[in-house]
Amino acid sequence: MSFSNLPEPFALQYSFGSGYSYDIRGGLWSSTAPGTISAAATGSSDVPAFDLGLNAPSPISVTVPAVPETGTPAIPTSSDYTVTWLHGGEGTVEVYLQGYGDTTRTVGVSCVVQASVGQVTIPAAMLALVAPTGLGMVITAQNVAEKQVQDWNMQLAAQSRRWWRTVTYVP
Repeated sequence: MSFSNLPEPFALQYSFGSGYSYDIRGGLWSSTAPGTISAAATGSSDVPAFDLGLNAPSPISVTVPAVPETGTPAIPTSSDYTVTWLHGGEGTVEVYLQGYGDTTRTVGVSCVVQASVGQVTIPAAMLALVAPTGLGMVITAQNVAEKQVQDWNMQLAAQSRRWWRTVTYVP
């Protein structure tokens, strides 16, 4: 398998149940000009030949609320929480919050919308499920290309992610 339009080579890693993937902290494409990513394989007796391409997602720039680049964001739980971003492009944006709902369980809340919408609102009732102890927040822009080749479902996904390891839930 080969990839094109990326600045550095890398090796895919196989994980049973989720297939081959590669995760890098940093970036494989420019934040100012994401461009396209493509993958192709010539095929073998086990896997058919395929080619896929997609536009790499732009990095997430959260505009509302003011979210620190580093440190701990404070998320109110007494009202709906709206996140607005500059991204626009193709694909989806997911806002994921995680916390300890009480001392016995970890709870995650995920809201996914088309990136072009520019915002997502998490209802206060859902925020109450993850409070009072915050574990983190992840905001992800993702583009996915899929193609059916014989009886194989080929998928190429690229993500741009902002991650805060801890958050504080405030009333």
